[in-house]
Amino acid sequence: MLKVHNLSVKYGDHTVLQDLSASFPEQGVTALIGPSGVGKTTLFRVLSGLLKPTEGSVTSTYQKPAYLFQEPRLFPWMNALENVSVVCGDKQKAQALLTELLPQEDALLKYPHELSGGMKQRVSIARALAYDPDILFMDEPFKGLDEATKASAARFIFEKTKDIPVFFITHDKEDLPYCDTVYRICAAPVTTLILEKSSKSPVE
Repeated sequence: MLKVHNLSVKYGDHTVLQDLSASFPEQGVTALIGPSGVGKTTLFRVLSGLLKPTEGSVTSTYQKPAYLFQEPRLFPWMNALENVSVVCGDKQKAQALLTELLPQEDALLKYPHELSGGMKQRVSIARALAYDPDILFMDEPFKGLDEATKASAARFIFEKTKDIPVFFITHDKEDLPYCDTVYRICAAPVTTLILEKSSKSPVE
């Protein structure tokens, strides 16, 4: 279960979320769409526990949330394999995930500064999955990936997370077919979420 009640978030005099109440799906892929800067990331950070709300409450039954940020956020002193295995303590598991996402065998032993932006993002994807989360938050996780790599990474993520809820911020309409539920945010402060797609209904 994941829901918010009378949720508000303020940064100084700027209100991003205001008296927002909502209950979210317990399974499938839920997308949040809307213009940049409207409050999508703020809401995700509150839902995942990374940010405390100014007012209101979050009720969650999930114990192991994972978060895929827009930027990789890798440990610069660890190579790719170490960056993934550090969250699970299992190098074989980490290697298996990385091999699926980074076919170049030598990439596993490279450090972040030796990897391209897209490769670093794929390491981040592997790290989030290695954690075995019970809920996954993704904030534009495919930025920097070419179309073929993005499609492959998306299929891999959604196959690995088919038994847990996934929350997904995207600006790309091509991502919406992956999603079971789509909410739109139109303007800040966010007071409500507009349901645009539920289950497998079409998205305009």
